[in-house]
Amino acid sequence: MSSLRRLLLTLACVFTAQALAESDLVAIPAGTFAQGSAFANEGSADELPARNVTLPAFRLGRTEVTWQQWQDVRAWAVAHGYTDLADKGYGRAAEHPVISVSWHDAVKWCNARSEREGLVPVYYTSAAQDTVYRTGELDLTSAHVRTDASGYRLPTEAEWERAARGGVPGRRFPWGDSIDHTRANYFSSSADSYDVNAQRDRAHPTYAAAGWPFTAPAAAFAANAYGLQGMAGNAPEWCWDRYSSTAYTTTPTLAPTGPATGTHRVLRGGGWDEAGSFQRVAHRDADRPASPLHGFRVAQNLADQAGAPVIVQGPLDANVALGETVALSVVATGTGPLSYAWTRDGVTLSDATDAQLVFAANEVTLSGVYRVTVSNGSGTVTSDGAIVSVAGHTSYAAWALGLGLLSPEPLADPDADGLNNLLEFALGLDPEQTDAQPLTLRFTTNGGTDIHAFADLPFNPAAVGVTLDVQMTNALTNWDALPGSMVFHADTTDGQRVWRTFRSVQPCGPNDLPRFFRARASR
Repeated sequence: MSSLRRLLLTLACVFTAQALAESDLVAIPAGTFAQGSAFANEGSADELPARNVTLPAFRLGRTEVTWQQWQDVRAWAVAHGYTDLADKGYGRAAEHPVISVSWHDAVKWCNARSEREGLVPVYYTSAAQDTVYRTGELDLTSAHVRTDASGYRLPTEAEWERAARGGVPGRRFPWGDSIDHTRANYFSSSADSYDVNAQRDRAHPTYAAAGWPFTAPAAAFAANAYGLQGMAGNAPEWCWDRYSSTAYTTTPTLAPTGPATGTHRVLRGGGWDEAGSFQRVAHRDADRPASPLHGFRVAQNLADQAGAPVIVQGPLDANVALGETVALSVVATGTGPLSYAWTRDGVTLSDATDAQLVFAANEVTLSGVYRVTVSNGSGTVTSDGAIVSVAGHTSYAAWALGLGLLSPEPLADPDADGLNNLLEFALGLDPEQTDAQPLTLRFTTNGGTDIHAFADLPFNPAAVGVTLDVQMTNALTNWDALPGSMVFHADTTDGQRVWRTFRSVQPCGPNDLPRFFRARASR
């Protein structure tokens, strides 16, 4: 093989690895968050006092490092001087997190992945930072860390908790204040009042065999508001910091990296065989760095970029129940200071001027498309839209974005029926189709024993002067088969908007011939 071809293949591998790396890490915005327990008489003394910690932006692994990722990097590492990593680690399956990893193993693996991808390693054997840490069990200090390196590293304890909280303060878990097996892989315990699992004192039934629990796939559970998965349960995760029970009173609040001395390193996130109390975002644990028992996820510095703003990561879609908290965020670089302006369906939100937007979804009218514009003295950039759906509701803008339409004209009337797009949408009709649209019916009793077909349309009371004609048929090609089939029944409300209900004149049920209805609107 020619030297040129060998170089091209090497570069191709590096670029491919970097592309994969970008996709498996999530950008976490800079900001201040409340570290420590927010609940009185709960947890350990080492979780107190709660304090405000400020961090720069950084990247964190979307999931724990998987067994497949570990093996891929380990194979390269052993052939390139990381002889200690041979045969280290264990995973139940490729997509499960790697476990049986010591703190030293995790740190060296981070360096190996950095070198493999052509990035500058973070950890070195001495304060001179001239020899990459590849072998041995060194007691690394902050002097061994190259803080401006582009490579991978372990997160600090503060970074881990900031990311786990997902931008929402005061919660017990990454998603809220209670836990069950739909949220995490852990051991449900009747000792925890906030454990609401249907069956207590048992491991997750999907991830246990013959009474022995085991890990779940790293991406098995829903992500938090930052898009991170598995921040509670599954594999306990190594952090950089040395452990101290008084860290919150003795270490800085600006980008803390932990105490200078200590024999143990911090673990976060609980484990698959531990109770719900261990899965709390404020819970702190620790072990000897040589202990080969745990897992980890990688972090990475996020370099500033001078000039006009560049959005590194925009807000993510959110589908929440009524009353839940929505946390949207943007991570951007550029010559500071940066300013932020949020909009919902194109309307500016006057009090939303931070990189993060957090609100309680107490009304379905908060559904819509959220965008943020980032500005500085050199320019302006606007994020892609994030669709927020509250209790399954949507807005016209969100409907349009979901179809891949950037901004369809709300007042346009493409089918020339006298009803504009926005009005048709408000009536529950699809502006992209003709007004006669077949939809399936529901069947229920009509205040007695007879079963009737019912059709529900979201109706905008402000849309005056519009007549709705609702028909039912048992043959889509013949809408006259059942003349006068549907009549107005009642107006109901879900607390946010009115629903206009129509019912069939004649009793009928789901076991009859297939029945459909269509709604036609006219002025």
